Amino acid sequence: MLKFWAIALALFLYLLLLVFPRPVWGSVAIQFYDSENLAIVEGGVKAKVHLACIKVPHLNQPLGKLAFQELKELIGDRFMGVKSFRKDRVGRVIGEVYADGNNVNLQMVELGLAEFDRQFPYVKECVGYDEAEVKAKKLGLGIWH
Repeated sequence: MLKFWAIALALFLYLLLLVFPRPVWGSVAIQFYDSENLAIVEGGVKAKVHLACIKVPHLNQPLGKLAFQELKELIGDRFMGVKSFRKDRVGRVIGEVYADGNNVNLQMVELGLAEFDRQFPYVKECVGYDEAEVKAKKLGLGIWH
């Protein structure tokens, strides 16, 4: 009977861990390298991320600095997540960045600060980018001005 209660307690505690996420003990920091590359640092572990599905002007190109500032603003100190597609040859995560549930990559296209990368290997998973680019072009936003 004691074995039964020990197993029941262990199962209960396991289910509690599934329902209630673990607290983050380390601090989370974002390092921005440019308008399409950043790093997420949590508890001393760094994950470099390259924005998927889009092409963003480089810092030395027209609107590159504006795109960089907007990326920092869109992410800010919001709750972040990354939908990873794969890692590239230098170990960066290629993914969609989310801030408070909003797709930052897609927002960059909607603002006219990035274009949809139709050559992206996982282009079928890049939902809404084509429509966002068409709308930004019609409105003459950012790079489409």
